[in-house]
Amino acid sequence: MNFYVFLVTLAATAVCAAQDHTPHHIRICFQWIEMDHPQLTKLMSGDKKSGSDLHVAVLSYVKEGKAKIVDTEILMCRSGQRSKLESFREEIYPTVYNPPGSEHDSLPQFKPDIRSGWYSFETRNNGVSIELEPILNRNNTLVDLVITTEIYPSARLFTWMEHKDQWGDASWRLPFYEKLSVNCSLILANGKFELANVFSPKSTPPVPGVMKKILLFVCADVVPLNR
Repeated sequence: MNFYVFLVTLAATAVCAAQDHTPHHIRICFQWIEMDHPQLTKLMSGDKKSGSDLHVAVLSYVKEGKAKIVDTEILMCRSGQRSKLESFREEIYPTVYNPPGSEHDSLPQFKPDIRSGWYSFETRNNGVSIELEPILNRNNTLVDLVITTEIYPSARLFTWMEHKDQWGDASWRLPFYEKLSVNCSLILANGKFELANVFSPKSTPPVPGVMKKILLFVCADVVPLNR
């Protein structure tokens, strides 16, 4: 064995010895935190720009009542495994209106609500959906993460038309939904939060502009298998 081959073999042996071959899980934590737009601007103009520093600062705002945690989701998975989490409520809402006594009343396939006149409905999943795939590096220190997240804040009703009939208030009200989604790739240090995205939820009309921001923080913890 020449000297060069000896050095290569010695280096490979050292690398293998340094690697931890214990089986690991990866615990992914998602946090959505809402705060005022001007407050976020002030936060991002500071000198602490790392994801962990921003997360600590935002949590201090939560304790002071200047921000609030919208949702937290945690998913445990394996390296290289495509995983999915869903947490939602099925909501049924009307889509087609025809007043009672119209031509549709005589059609057997339509059974309108006698009070409202709605005869067509759809179902929507309202909540959180997460799909991800983490890849753990050899030294168990970095996680390459591909994520797709969708969060639907609670639906709000708006009055399409005010109306009263012989039973009382029969105004036509419809829900409107908002979706906050992101599809991205991140490299996360083990146990460190990172600011993955900032959403701009729309204010209720007639308020102009965006008054609130929702920050998405993501953390990956490498968890050794307990045996």
